[in-house]
Amino acid sequence: MILDWINHRFGLSLEEKQLAEVKNFSLLWNILEGKHFGTSFSVGGAEKLVNNTTFKNDAFQSHLKYFRERYVEAGHTNYRFPYLNLRPNDKQNLVEAVLLNTTNDEKHIILALLIIVYRYRNNLFHGTKEIDEIVHQDGNFSCANSFLMTFLDHLPV
Repeated sequence: MILDWINHRFGLSLEEKQLAEVKNFSLLWNILEGKHFGTSFSVGGAEKLVNNTTFKNDAFQSHLKYFRERYVEAGHTNYRFPYLNLRPNDKQNLVEAVLLNTTNDEKHIILALLIIVYRYRNNLFHGTKEIDEIVHQDGNFSCANSFLMTFLDHLPV
């Protein structure tokens, strides 16, 4: 019903399966923010959580690989990187250091990946992702969902 309305209203032909990862992302982000951030995610809070959590070695390597392939070319961040719309408190230097492989500190890597996923959240929820472009973000949300599940698996229920 909702998808029919969206398609009619905006002249689109979106299908449920194209939006599954976005819908799943909303649910996973809700769990993360509600259970571990008192409904108010912050990068500072994320840094504290990451620093106080023990993670399995290499649990996030596939996510790191995905984001490096997406945001780095020829040893530099590429044209996609600015579209994360990192804000002043989003530790852009840390995110770049992780993506460019100038730090291999596990906690830095996990925090940087969480910040990237947070930017996906903000870009989605604040409307910077146009409705007809969301279907082209399937890989991003699939990786973000896998990251969130892996991250949440390291935290208490």
